[in-house]
Amino acid sequence: MADGDEATFTRIYREHADSIYAYLRYHLADPAMAEDVTAQVFLEAWRQRETVVIDPELGWAPWLFGVARNLVRVSSRTNARHALVDTAADSPAWGVVPDPAVSHAESDERHRVLEAALTATRQLPDADREVIELCVIGSLTPKQAAAALGQPAPTVRSRLTRARRRLRALTAQILLSEEVLT
Repeated sequence: MADGDEATFTRIYREHADSIYAYLRYHLADPAMAEDVTAQVFLEAWRQRETVVIDPELGWAPWLFGVARNLVRVSSRTNARHALVDTAADSPAWGVVPDPAVSHAESDERHRVLEAALTATRQLPDADREVIELCVIGSLTPKQAAAALGQPAPTVRSRLTRARRRLRALTAQILLSEEVLT
């Protein structure tokens, strides 16, 4: 891509655009804003194609997610980034697509668990939440997330393990408290 090969850029875009969008959709409440920022990420990749050094083993994902993280941080609308909770169950970016074969009760239960998990994600410490966002929502490997975060891979792996454990516990606690209230 450093030589301006559009076919290579198109391949990189097709491989990573959906996961970058899902990551940005999680952070930005406005789907149009997430689309715009996704475009900015790839525009930045094209602009910096001659100077960016990409590890062939890790590929473009860590660098692209690093750019996405920075754009989210400088965005003037980051105060609305967690408004997604209200619409998360309807978002294909989360992989939640209604199945007509599933009964209404099962669908409601899935929605309830998803909402609890999203609420629990917001309660995680920043470092844990960031690893969950990159590895679970963004579909990066721990090694790729480590590169995106500028941290050692073993650190990210241990944070991911800890974050998943905390997320399960917090989600269960939220669901239990809902049951007690009803």
